[in-house]
Amino acid sequence: MKNWLAYLFLVAGTGYLLVMYAAEPFLLLLLLELIFPLLQLFLLPVQRLGLRTRMEGEAENFRLLVENRGVLPLLRLAVRTEVLHPWSGQRRRRWNRFSVGGRDTQEIRMNLGQLPCGRTVVTAERLRLWDYLGLFFLGKRLRIRREFCRFPKLLPAEVAVSGRTWSFRMDGDVFSDSQPGDDPAEVFGFREYQPGDRLQQVHWKLSARADSWVVRELSLPEIPRILLLADLRRPAGATAAQCDAFLTSVLSLSQALVLEGCCHELGWYQPQTGKLQRKRVQDLEQLYEAGEQLMRADLYPEAEDLWEVCRSERLIPRYAGILRVNLELELYYGEALVGKLSAEHLEQDLARCGLEV
Repeated sequence: MKNWLAYLFLVAGTGYLLVMYAAEPFLLLLLLELIFPLLQLFLLPVQRLGLRTRMEGEAENFRLLVENRGVLPLLRLAVRTEVLHPWSGQRRRRWNRFSVGGRDTQEIRMNLGQLPCGRTVVTAERLRLWDYLGLFFLGKRLRIRREFCRFPKLLPAEVAVSGRTWSFRMDGDVFSDSQPGDDPAEVFGFREYQPGDRLQQVHWKLSARADSWVVRELSLPEIPRILLLADLRRPAGATAAQCDAFLTSVLSLSQALVLEGCCHELGWYQPQTGKLQRKRVQDLEQLYEAGEQLMRADLYPEAEDLWEVCRSERLIPRYAGILRVNLELELYYGEALVGKLSAEHLEQDLARCGLEV
């Protein structure tokens, strides 16, 4: 609007001088002022065709590149971007204004700020190009979209694996080929006797042949003993901080089970299929892989009872125990509520939760 007012004031001033002095230069100037905007109006579509946009970099070094393939410089452009955190619904939109020279590329650094944990979607939605006087603009719809996953800082959690869980067995157990354990159903290997070994581990025939004490090393089962469920049901008024605490809680509990040597599965409900998505977690590498897939899942508004889903899929007998965490930071073991965490004191709550599975 300001540009239009300034332009009309300029035309009116030139017209006034033409009427007052009836000089030919003022007539030529007035014609130029009237024709030049029309020429720019026809030039804008050509300039827009010469624009190319792309995104580069990661969340910490994210940038949008706008390339002008035309000869003429473009003095006024703007790109509208959106930063969306799908779990909390937190959304930020802004216009970035810039200029770009002829046959040049302009780099626009995006200040995304401190991204919350989980998945963040960055979209370049629309580009606007103005003429040199700023009177007209043409829009261009952009379909540039990038997703970033920010892994939470994992915290130590007090989780103890009970003897009942360690003694849990299923048909078709798989045993580790790299680590010994304490399962008498399978022999991992043989080694020389060391102080502290039990007499039940001594292999008497091999010891007699070798003329020294030889003991059996038992195998380590790699069956998933615990199912850790992330309840992605969206509560009313979920915030980014609440989602951060939820992700941190789930993945920290999974890390605690890994450090205890307890193979488990990380699971969450998928409303599109009506079934649970489960990922095996045996070590930290698998934990990070499963965590990234969890962060890419969507929340759902339905009050889906995950325990009933487990029952319908006949999963309950397959595990020694099922641990659930929801976005309200409630801990369930089986059907019983066993703890409540606080987003404000999450580190202390996890360190003192005293959870036994």
